[in-house]
Amino acid sequence: MMAARPVKAGEVITHTDFTEINSYTPPEESANVPHITGFLTGDTWFFTYRLGGRDPARHETLEAAREFFATAQDAFAAERLRACVDNATSAVELFAKTELLSCAPTIEFARKSASHRALSAAYNVWTRRLENGDPRFAELLNRLTALRPKARYLERSLDLDDDEVRQLLDLLGEMERHVAHLAEAPLHELPGRYNLIAARPLKAGELVGADASTLFPNNS
Repeated sequence: MMAARPVKAGEVITHTDFTEINSYTPPEESANVPHITGFLTGDTWFFTYRLGGRDPARHETLEAAREFFATAQDAFAAERLRACVDNATSAVELFAKTELLSCAPTIEFARKSASHRALSAAYNVWTRRLENGDPRFAELLNRLTALRPKARYLERSLDLDDDEVRQLLDLLGEMERHVAHLAEAPLHELPGRYNLIAARPLKAGELVGADASTLFPNNS
């Protein structure tokens, strides 16, 4: 706030002692919730808003993904393909979750995705069906998910050559850079719009909230 007059330390002040509000920091429990907040000072309203949002857990998720990715690269260099595929799969899942935690419409989906299948379904819809991301990364997730049982649980032969593994790791590196930007860049550098599916009939000009959109209509 901007003081309307000189203020001494310890002095009792009221709203009439201020002329304007320049910024507002929400409480911690609401720090990542999109909001439009208004303050009435005297006869003047001041508004602040933040319509984008990201989940704080994205940072730890990204860091974990990077650890698994580094381990996958080390395993490939040591010609341990099974360990490489297993760790690369963990990495791609965590990169996908980081992306969902970094985009306001998908935060709740990422938080509630308690299984590999649920996370994969949400990420595939978000990037491929709704075209909000790079579909190659969804295809990478699908490919590694299919390879993991062969690598870890010995379900059939792991039929892979070094060239394909190298291509998978290169694409995983691209995914890391893409997701890191979404997670770490300032909000003004993030996409300004997303494609979503309406959860109910909407009228032109209607003010809508998070309940108006979904990834999975009719719970399908």
